[in-house]
Amino acid sequence: MLLYIVYDSDLVTIAKNKDELTLAFVDDTVLLAIAKSFQDTHKILGDMLEREGGAYEWSADHNSRFETSKFGLVDFTLSKSKPRPPTTIRGNVITPTPSHKFLGVVVDQELRWKEHAAYALAKGTGYAALLRRLSRPAHGIPMCA
Repeated sequence: MLLYIVYDSDLVTIAKNKDELTLAFVDDTVLLAIAKSFQDTHKILGDMLEREGGAYEWSADHNSRFETSKFGLVDFTLSKSKPRPPTTIRGNVITPTPSHKFLGVVVDQELRWKEHAAYALAKGTGYAALLRRLSRPAHGIPMCA
């Protein structure tokens, strides 16, 4: 784990301005941009990827290629009517999604956490059903050893 901190340290320093933030844990990375419009945030994100010393340069230097098909774009706003335009990165169109999972947490575009609550409830229900099935007297684990 310590080696990943050293390995990723240059990637985390990509954010240079007050409207940029980079988060990384092992092989998961978030580039965050803050602006007045989604078009401006998409431009900032593209710049963070393409600039000298940016994410793509880090990727090439560290022999760790980004899989663009795994990119997730979430445009955060409470407005349901505000258009969320797609963005193009190196010829790949990335369409904004209503939510994305990062480090096991489902983050939704309105930061209401409804999707994560449903995900956690479904996961807990699944585990409870498995435990119930294991403890059935007729078919589960024997009660006496």
